[in-house]
This record gives sequence, structure tokens and C-alpha cells, in this order.
Amino acid sequence: MIRLTTELLRANASAYAASGEWVRLADLLARHEELTSADGELATLRAEAQLRTGRPREAREWLTKVLHTVERSGDRRSLRRSLNLRGVAELEVGQLEDAERTFAKVLDLAHNDADALLTARALNNLGALADMRDRFDEAIALYQRAIPSYQRLGDIRGLAETHHNLAISLRHSGQHHEAEDHERQAISYASESRNAALETLARLGLGELALARGDSLLAETMARHAAKRFVSSSDPVREADALRVLGAACLAQQKMGAAAEALEHACQLAVANGARLLEAEIRRLKSELLFVCGDTGQAKREATEAARLFEEAGSAAKAEEARRRAY
Repeated sequence: MIRLTTELLRANASAYAASGEWVRLADLLARHEELTSADGELATLRAEAQLRTGRPREAREWLTKVLHTVERSGDRRSLRRSLNLRGVAELEVGQLEDAERTFAKVLDLAHNDADALLTARALNNLGALADMRDRFDEAIALYQRAIPSYQRLGDIRGLAETHHNLAISLRHSGQHHEAEDHERQAISYASESRNAALETLARLGLGELALARGDSLLAETMARHAAKRFVSSSDPVREADALRVLGAACLAQQKMGAAAEALEHACQLAVANGARLLEAEIRRLKSELLFVCGDTGQAKREATEAARLFEEAGSAAKAEEARRRAY
């Protein structure tokens, strides 16, 4: 009877995952935690649902709890996927050194098991890690290695994710024209795969490019739209990221009240969900806003906290930049 119940739960969970109904999947597996924690495939799906609904801290805690069960199950596929998801969760909560070790293990497993798809995902994730450490050339090279693998495998979602990530690193390195091209490719692939969340992320990326080019009004419009979309999809971390862009766009237009409101809400969401690097970025922006408004003392406190968070995450260049602002 338990085996049958597990099979039915797997069938329902797989159907939700296939259709991208991550909120419903997370709710379903939370209601059946005992069965989920005892089954490698279900345990992995729950972690993925938590990550895809902007709850990286919950995903990391869940995987810490169940990974030994997945290892003992002998299910190599679930083990590889679980480790990769743990690395993503570590990345999103700002544990960059842990993430680097986890992704190295993932790459080793993927190589030994001839898992080409997971190899591409690990390269994509290592690219994101390099970008967070301001190693943009390294990040770009890793993404460029992942893209041909996704093309050979016909993985449209992977192509959307990696083109979006590549656009971010190109933007960070000042290559705005190339970044826009890759964001538009990401939008096209996300639309083809019917992945609304990825498409919204890429459109938010276009908003950041608009801001970098000085079109803060367009950036504000795009960020507001993205924030609303992430609210409707129950993704608080992505909502916080959109609000970060919104706050920066309003600050650029000297809309101080709107900027303060957006950044405060963004910070609350980032703190509540353990997104420490995102929190650091938001606090850095809050510091800029407070300096402009003349509240030097609070501005320095926000900059000091941002520097601490960047330092803990292993993002030394950003920590030093925030520290200079604090003093």
C-alpha cells in the first residue's frame, strides 16, 4: 500500500513539475513529507520546487536533511540532481565556497556517469558563481561551454537560463550590445519552452540594461512589471530582485520615496528568504539612497552591513567597494 501511494505521489508530482506548477508541487510534497523524505526522486523534486518558488534557504535545509537518504537509495540520477540543487541553494544564500565544492562534486559525478545534461548545468552554475565573485571573463567562458551542450541535447530551458546568465556577465563587463542580444535569445527560448518565470527574468535583465544605458524610466516600467509577475507566481526572491532594480531606477530619477519603499520591501523579502548576496546588493543601494538624502550615519551602517555580507559570501571586490562607502 505504501509503495502504491508513493507511486501515485510520484505521478502527481511529476505532472506538476512537467507543467511548471511549482507552487502546487511544493504544497503537495509538504503535505506528504514522510513519504517524500523517504524517496529520492520525491525528495529531489521538493527541493527543486522550493528553489523555483524563491525559497533557497528552505531548499538547503531540506536537502541537508534528506541527502543521506538519497545517497543510500542507490538512485544515482536523484543523487546527482540533489547535489546540483544543493549547490544552487548554497549559491543563492551566498555560501559561495560551499557551492564551489558542491559543483566540483557534481561535475565529477556527471563525468563518471556520462550525464551530459548535468555537466551543462554544472558549467552554467559555476559561471554564476564566477560572476558573483566578479570574475566575468571566467563566467562568460563557462557559459559559452555550456551552450553547445544544451544545443546538442535540445534543452530549451537550459539555453534560456544560460543565455540570460551570459547576458548578466556581459552587462557586468560593460558589453551592453552583446548582453542585449543574449537577453533577447533568452526571452525567445523561454517563450518557446513556455517558461514564464525565465521570460520575466530575461525581461528584467533588459530593464537593468536600460538602467545601465541611462534610461531609468524604461527600467522602472520593466521592473514594476517583473515584480508584479513574481508576486503572482509566489517567488519572493525574484520579486526582491525586481524591486532592487525598481529602487535603483527610482533613485536615478530622484524619486526618493518610491526608491526607499521598493528597497525596504526588497530587503525584507531577501532577509526572510535567506538570499544574503541579494540582501547585500540591496543594502548597498539603500546606502546610496541614504547618502543622497543626507542621512550619513545610517548610510554608513547599511554600507558596513553590505560589506560584511559580501565578505562572508566570498565576493571580495564588492565587499571592498561597500567598505569604502562606509568610511
